[in-house]
Amino acid sequence: MVNSNKNLILVAFVFLQTSIALVLGLLSVYISKKDHVPPKVYINSISLGNTTRNQAIELIENNYALLDGFTVSWGEEESFIEYSEIDAFIDYQATIDNLYINKTNDRFLNFISNYFTSSKRVLYPVIKYDEHRLLDKIEHMALNIDRLPQDATLTQENKKVNIIPEKSGYSLNKKQTFDRISNKLKSSMGGNIELRYGEKYEITTYKSEITSEFYTGADVIIAEYTTNIEYSHMKEFIEKGSFAISGIKIPGRASGDLSFNSILKKRSIDINMAWYEYSQLASTLYAALLKSGISVEGIRRTNNTEILSYIPPGLDVLVDGNNDFIFKSTLQDSVFVISEVQDNRLKIYLVGNRRGAEVEREIKVKIIEEFEPSVLSIANFDLEPGEQRIISHGKNGAKVEVYRISTKKGNRIEEFLYTNYYEPVDAIIQIGYEESHIEGIK
Repeated sequence: MVNSNKNLILVAFVFLQTSIALVLGLLSVYISKKDHVPPKVYINSISLGNTTRNQAIELIENNYALLDGFTVSWGEEESFIEYSEIDAFIDYQATIDNLYINKTNDRFLNFISNYFTSSKRVLYPVIKYDEHRLLDKIEHMALNIDRLPQDATLTQENKKVNIIPEKSGYSLNKKQTFDRISNKLKSSMGGNIELRYGEKYEITTYKSEITSEFYTGADVIIAEYTTNIEYSHMKEFIEKGSFAISGIKIPGRASGDLSFNSILKKRSIDINMAWYEYSQLASTLYAALLKSGISVEGIRRTNNTEILSYIPPGLDVLVDGNNDFIFKSTLQDSVFVISEVQDNRLKIYLVGNRRGAEVEREIKVKIIEEFEPSVLSIANFDLEPGEQRIISHGKNGAKVEVYRISTKKGNRIEEFLYTNYYEPVDAIIQIGYEESHIEGIK
């Protein structure tokens, strides 16, 4: 029993002595290595293990000294941001401090963990920067990225039809972009940061409403009509309306009605603001529709009460708050509208497939009867006796018949369409009278 107790005391003494020796050994190593970076520690690919703090800082400086910024790219575009533009720099002391921290904030315990582990630790430099200046750079990038989607458009050049493809719209999510750049700066300096597309990413994509497929069948010009813009003040309104109707699709046979007034209203155009100008636009479109071969049975229109100067009688359309121009296609295939203002001329083209171009058509207006205007005489006592001053020459009225002439492979067919009536507009003349006549009037 005594021997057994002696053995236990001996074992305990040896264990205590060994533990003290081990602790003293660890303390000795800790004291000698406490200012050294633990082994198997890297900043990116830079090995800093067993270096002193000053040596580690020097190695980091040498590897990052030549880096002056980073690139942010999206699609085929990119923007280079210099570190000086956002006051970015490496905080070397904070970076080195991170090298010693592993699982706890106790330096001695971290020392034990770092020196007796077989795993490799890869850290990144601590980068400080001005967040407000980075946000300013992101705002500037947004100016180059943000854009509204663009619909596919239909144009013509020298009577050749062109379809200009649609373009997507983009919007930069500034918060997502800030977070992505910030996270990238935490892991590396330099290099490229590629922005991603998608609702959950940095750039949101918006699709256009009208794509190139919308214009399937828009191959050739099948009809066209041109009117002259009489006065310069009319041009602004006609251009605005022309843009509104250009590109519209008139679906093929068995489709519903289209409203000219509604088409302009969708573009926030108030017809009553310039009904005369928009009536010229409607009239030019109407004449082109007749030339395309569309039946007048698919068209509801009101003509003006008097003959206009920009278009032959029988081809005009009146549109205003009370009168609309309703039309639909009676052709088998869809037809598309191209409307242009060039110099002082309004040109409207109707575009369809090649089958619609096999027949050549023209519109003929026959004046069946003319009506001379009455003369309205008004006394003007400021004029010399017998002197006359013409205020308005008036306009003739007329009864007209409209015909469509179609020619295909030499065969010519003349088709009567309808009759229109236009009232004459009185002429107005001011006349001076004798003094005696004035007294007689009194």
